[in-house]
Amino acid sequence: MSTTYSNNNEEFDLLMITEFAKLNGVVTKVDAESVHILYVNEKDERHYLFKQKPLVKVLTSITEGVIQSIEEEKITIEDDEKQIVEYNLLEFEREFIPLVKQGDSINIGQTIAGQRVYGEIVDDKGNVLQKGTKIGLCA
Repeated sequence: MSTTYSNNNEEFDLLMITEFAKLNGVVTKVDAESVHILYVNEKDERHYLFKQKPLVKVLTSITEGVIQSIEEEKITIEDDEKQIVEYNLLEFEREFIPLVKQGDSINIGQTIAGQRVYGEIVDDKGNVLQKGTKIGLCA
């Protein structure tokens, strides 16, 4: 995808490149211009920088409290006033993986789950049969 921009009467093209996950993993952090992904069977996170908004996300807590339960489809937090807050781990076509354990104390804004990303599928000759999850756009 190419977009034409104009600056001081000069036109130029900006080529937008989509970044895809290469391996299976989970998103651990997302901010305005970057994504951190922990890939399966790797010790360190990979950090991607973008000039555009990332296309993956994490779930963050809107309350302080303690993780009461982690089920297949939701995380339950009980706050200091004994109110229960539930976070759905399935959202449209996104699936989230818990990054916390039952009994953990949680702060407001803390990441509690990250989006699952799928890596590309290649044949024995290295040809890409299916692209991985789109994680962001690079300019």
